[in-house]
Amino acid sequence: MSRYRRACIKQFFVSLLLVAGLSFSSHGDELSAHKLIEQLSRLQEFSASFTQTIYGSAIEVLQVSDGDIAIVRPLKFRWHLSTPYEQLIVTAGKVLYIYDPDLEQVQLRDTREALSGTPALLLAGDPKEVADLFDILLLDTLPETLENQAEGDVVYSLRPKQQDSLFSDIRFFFHNDMPISIEIRDALGHLTRVDFFDLKLNAGIPEKTFLFEIPNGVDVIGDAKVTAS
Repeated sequence: MSRYRRACIKQFFVSLLLVAGLSFSSHGDELSAHKLIEQLSRLQEFSASFTQTIYGSAIEVLQVSDGDIAIVRPLKFRWHLSTPYEQLIVTAGKVLYIYDPDLEQVQLRDTREALSGTPALLLAGDPKEVADLFDILLLDTLPETLENQAEGDVVYSLRPKQQDSLFSDIRFFFHNDMPISIEIRDALGHLTRVDFFDLKLNAGIPEKTFLFEIPNGVDVIGDAKVTAS
């Protein structure tokens, strides 16, 4: 159960609902990439609460989680899951900490290696790198799953250029330049949707938000080069 739970929680980073009724092309285009990069570049600081819903291949709900997220570019990232199981994923730039309180365990990862090519890179990384990693398309039709559709709603489809990627499609939803949802479909057909609310953009996030002190008595797991740093 613990392994499955951790896999579901971290699916945001490595792999959310297949959306019907969208216009789609197998390749991105430069104009769509340019528009997305412009929107991401305006998100230098971002904080929000979120609800994450993970679906199975038959669109059955596997897990619903709640938490909060904070990001300051470049590569300052905090993802705190509060329910149903607590987990903290946080980095101030170099080392990424994955802390499971109930398992009394901390994993250490190199931040760039951990986020490279993942959906988290869209929010925490350099926006200019996105076009190198994904085929990007600004979709003409909004999905039926997007509630309260209104003028100013846009959605991008991103498909990884890397052939062996663990996820096949990312949908990034904006409303008036505010990121409101991310959907990811992984290579196994599982789908995850993260809905953001109580968003704050470029409002100033304290540096201590991204600091982490390893608790006494927990198991520490990580590469030697990361642990040594």
